[in-house]
Amino acid sequence: MNEEKRQQVEREKTFVKNQVINTSQELAAISEQTSASTEELSAKTQLLEETTIQNLSFITETENTSINGKELVSTQAEQFVQMVEYMTDLASRMEELYKSSDQIKDVVTLITSIADQTNLLSLNAAIEAARAGQHGKGFAVVASEVRNLSVETKQAIGKVTGMIEETNTNINDMSNFVRMMEKLIQKSAQDNLQVTHSYDSIVEAVSGMKEQTTQSRKSIENTVQILLEINQAIETIAHSSDDLMQLAEDL
Repeated sequence: MNEEKRQQVEREKTFVKNQVINTSQELAAISEQTSASTEELSAKTQLLEETTIQNLSFITETENTSINGKELVSTQAEQFVQMVEYMTDLASRMEELYKSSDQIKDVVTLITSIADQTNLLSLNAAIEAARAGQHGKGFAVVASEVRNLSVETKQAIGKVTGMIEETNTNINDMSNFVRMMEKLIQKSAQDNLQVTHSYDSIVEAVSGMKEQTTQSRKSIENTVQILLEINQAIETIAHSSDDLMQLAEDL
């Protein structure tokens, strides 16, 4: 009876031993496969993390470039506004100069009229002096001098009038040019404003990408950490499996 019990115990012991060994071997195989898969996944995840870091660096650089571009365009926009103000002020001053020139022209016209009247009066005076004969001789000389002065004045006024008309033409041409430049600058300012809005959209989009990429990087870092912990747990299981198999062998 004791022998039968001993044999039964031995059989049960052998059965348990085989079960433990088989289970340990299966567990070791599973651990090995899982470890290999985990290491491969960890390597790919680390590669993805490196790529994400590179992308984040590129996005940050793009963001900085976009911000600098926006600041530059904003500065240009301010300069355009100043240029429009300068052009508007210049056009106003040119208009005032044109009016002043017209006023001078009116004065010149008045002087021309006075010179014509003086010439006529001196001619009449010369006629009266001729009628007076010897007594009007001195007066005739004065009348002649006045007439000559009147003629010279009219000639000088004619030259001044020509110069004023030429000046007015130049002022008018400059005014037209200034108005044209003002329109071009205003158009450029509007285009510049559109570029500024475009940069705003770019900066906003890049900032959104940066935030998403940063979150992705954090998720990847967490995944890497989890994989490391899983790998450590698998190594612990593998060691436990080896210990369990050794215990089974010692049975």
